[in-house]
Amino acid sequence: CSICVVQYEIALFNPKSCKVLVNSFSLGASKKSSSTVFLATGRKTLNKFEKLSNCRLICRQIDPPDGPFPFPNGEFLIGRPPFSVADEIALFRKLEVDWLVVKNAGGTASFSKLEAAREFGLHVGMIERPDMPDAKTVTTVKHAIEWGLTHG
Repeated sequence: CSICVVQYEIALFNPKSCKVLVNSFSLGASKKSSSTVFLATGRKTLNKFEKLSNCRLICRQIDPPDGPFPFPNGEFLIGRPPFSVADEIALFRKLEVDWLVVKNAGGTASFSKLEAAREFGLHVGMIERPDMPDAKTVTTVKHAIEWGLTHG
């Protein structure tokens, strides 16, 4: 092929671990207006939560933000992973979090927040992964390298 493409796909989280599954960034009527919503979707997606103006929004990120939170009802929380389940439960309790919103990115690095949400009894909005382009898919780095060596 003239341009060969392979996509590396991490196994998705099991949505059965969630009380609520959403397939878009709209929580709509799924949350009560006084909720505290912990956004673990990245700051680039914050504009998607503009309609949650009656909720307290908290967005954790690794690096300090470039500017203020885009809505008056929100705040940034700086934190560097990894986080243990116990750490996440303590944080959710301290912040009085009702909702956790995550992207279904899969992997193990961020699973502790889902496990903590389950143990703490939070509602979880899991945003499904968007449709991927039609291309060969591998699920391990080893297979991606092997594919590259034979098709590169």
